[in-house]
Amino acid sequence: MSARSRVSKRPALRRLKEASLSETFTYPHIAVPPGEYARLQKWPQIRVSQLVADYLGLSHSVEEILFSYPHLTPSEIHSALAYYFDHRDEIERELATGMASAFGLGSHATGVSPKSRGRVE
Repeated sequence: MSARSRVSKRPALRRLKEASLSETFTYPHIAVPPGEYARLQKWPQIRVSQLVADYLGLSHSVEEILFSYPHLTPSEIHSALAYYFDHRDEIERELATGMASAFGLGSHATGVSPKSRGRVE
């Protein structure tokens, strides 16, 4: 490849990177109601963080999560995990808040104020 052809491709690569950074993604099967946590559309009582807790906390595979939630489809679980990997800070904050509440630690342990609890930033 000549030096000239390499140089001519760089602006195209830069435009491609800029376009992908500004792109907004949608996640099939995932709903994020205003002021609420991400959840499954078909099963709104199941939050993304619950599936992530099984995946990370219990080291469950998608197949093992399906065993625990037999009414879900593999695509619903994969979509929830994709959402988590793209919104890691948001989901981990939710998990930390839930753990603190479960153990009676309150908002001091997580740095989340009581006013912002339950609200996604």
